[in-house]
Amino acid sequence: MIDDGLGTSSIAADSLCESTRSGVPYAPMRRLSRVEYQNTVHDLVGVAVDANAELEADESLGGFHANAVTPITRRAIGLYADLANQVATDAGLDRLVGCDVQAEGEAQCAERFIRDFGRRAFRRTLSDDEVADMTELFEAKRTRDGFEAAVRLSAEAFLQAPSFLYRPELSTATAQQPTLLDGFEIATRLSYFLWSSTPDAELLDAAEAGALATRTGIREQTLRMLNDERSLAALDNFHNQWLHIDRLSNIDKDRTLYPEASPELFAAMQRETAMFARSVFVEGAPFETLLTASYTYIDPVLASLYGIETPTNIDAATGMARVELPPEQRSGILTHASFLSAQANAGQSSPILRGKFVRERMLCQIIPLPPSDVDVTPPAADPSLSTRERFKAHTEDATCAGCHRLMDPIGFGLEHFDAIGRYREKDGQHDIDASGSLFGTEDVDGDFDGAGGLSERLAQSAEVRRCYGKQWLRFGLGRKEGVSDRCTVESLSEQLASGAGLNDLLMSVVTSDAFRYGQGGEQ
Repeated sequence: MIDDGLGTSSIAADSLCESTRSGVPYAPMRRLSRVEYQNTVHDLVGVAVDANAELEADESLGGFHANAVTPITRRAIGLYADLANQVATDAGLDRLVGCDVQAEGEAQCAERFIRDFGRRAFRRTLSDDEVADMTELFEAKRTRDGFEAAVRLSAEAFLQAPSFLYRPELSTATAQQPTLLDGFEIATRLSYFLWSSTPDAELLDAAEAGALATRTGIREQTLRMLNDERSLAALDNFHNQWLHIDRLSNIDKDRTLYPEASPELFAAMQRETAMFARSVFVEGAPFETLLTASYTYIDPVLASLYGIETPTNIDAATGMARVELPPEQRSGILTHASFLSAQANAGQSSPILRGKFVRERMLCQIIPLPPSDVDVTPPAADPSLSTRERFKAHTEDATCAGCHRLMDPIGFGLEHFDAIGRYREKDGQHDIDASGSLFGTEDVDGDFDGAGGLSERLAQSAEVRRCYGKQWLRFGLGRKEGVSDRCTVESLSEQLASGAGLNDLLMSVVTSDAFRYGQGGEQ
């Protein structure tokens, strides 16, 4: 007998979605990503850290940062120790303790600190053994070096503990059938999915009170969390990873060919896509808006790249302005310079990368890896040939043709954009041929012309909607979807087809069986 999620205590298991009835795929234990780590530290103690600069690169699973496969390295352990020391020092006694030592006494403040700070750091109530161990550490340090030093050492210990650095889900460790996660585990899933950060006090209180055992309780907390600006940061995190534009911070372009390719330009590109996706979310616009919108957000740097007059209505807080795009050139995210730059080579556009992205990240199709003896170096630039002509060899070589016929004809449709996403009419001395084609899809096979034609086709596709829902599941669960998630995935696709906005999609994800249930597996 298990809870139905609607407020009653229990009902028969066969009332669950078909996906859960056949078993919930094992969700791996995930270590905090760099974005999650720095957000968590900030929300926990108010200290800003640059995790991208201080920690090792994240490992992806299912296309999103999960840190769930490769064991943590000795170097990484040292980096976490150094950061824990820095954070505990910078936070200061008042932020860490939250107790009047003079009025309440050291012993009482120490106990409150260990229980309260530990609950927030571990995202659950500490066990009696954990309280005892931490109290022993605290008292040993306090006896030797005083109360303040003991607080800092204890905070360092919390910030290096597996229960802080990882997101374990132990309530289902021995379960042989789908089992509802406990309240704290659901709270943690919710907070890192919707905020890319740790649960706040209200969410932890709801977990402890049992309010997250039902869909109604999850829905109430989710509505509150989606109205918090931290949800916008999580939205950025998803789209940065889904579109691969998180790589722009380290991207390398040929500065001889593209002298404007500066860190400032790439930062502006990321802000454009972030603000655009946020607007779609806040306005409750339907899914196809992501692919076909006639507007975007630019600053003076991007205005120059896009060939648009610098807007006069730039917002002082963001440095960006909403503008209409030339419809014959751009519409939606596939024409954002962020995406186009990330899916290009250092000195030239890349029909392969752009086509591969559409296949894998928008259609959720798998492109096989090339044979080990195949040279994957892109064709060298040749002024006498257009990009289409140089890449034509891929589809004529029997070894390469099978995969490149899936990718190149899609990428050719984006050839009006160079390696930094600038619109062009010519490829060197050659007129651009931006005709393309799709085949091997469920519902959008056929020819198209240019980025607008490609985007319009994809926006109407049930396969694309289904894939977008899958991407959000992967982001939230740290795994690829399984056969048993079919019911959830189809439900998300149908919701997007009905015109639901992104906020409705997120609500459906967090109240789904896939999100709320777990099953036994090694952690």
